[in-house]
Amino acid sequence: NFYQPLIHLLAASCGAVRAAAIEAAGKLRNPELLEPVLGHLNDPKLASVCMAAISSFGEEAEQALFDLIQDPGAPIDSRVRALKIKGRIGNKGSVVALTLLLEAGSLRLRSAAAHSLSAITKRWPGVDVNRAQVSKAIASEVKRWYANTLLEFDLKLQSDSVLLQDSIRHRRR
Repeated sequence: NFYQPLIHLLAASCGAVRAAAIEAAGKLRNPELLEPVLGHLNDPKLASVCMAAISSFGEEAEQALFDLIQDPGAPIDSRVRALKIKGRIGNKGSVVALTLLLEAGSLRLRSAAAHSLSAITKRWPGVDVNRAQVSKAIASEVKRWYANTLLEFDLKLQSDSVLLQDSIRHRRR
């Protein structure tokens, strides 16, 4: 129970105290601290220290990260950061899940999954990747961007059509 004081410090009102507690949790790598640290992944001020701490857990963090990524109710920033961590610590077993996420509904999730998949395949050059599924995801992305670009072109939007242009660009996501 030596980690118990950190649980309270992770909930402190002072950001510097929370950051120090997150950093300490990463050094201790006690599994009981992983979930509370994951809870801070959405905070932009704590994101980098949080990502470093979670990365230090290594394979112990894999399942918790996967659960967070798959949770549609979790904040998108947390899910994207969890994918980035997967890119740092993920192993050959992460490739299948990341490949499936190339078809996610969110552009940010698809992009983060692609970056993580790329990082893992660089680290594990011989890893088996479903190239047909990756090609399908790339083709789908190209079609999505092409359709939206054509829509903008067909509408002959003027420079004062900012809201409509923004709406069309948002559809790409």
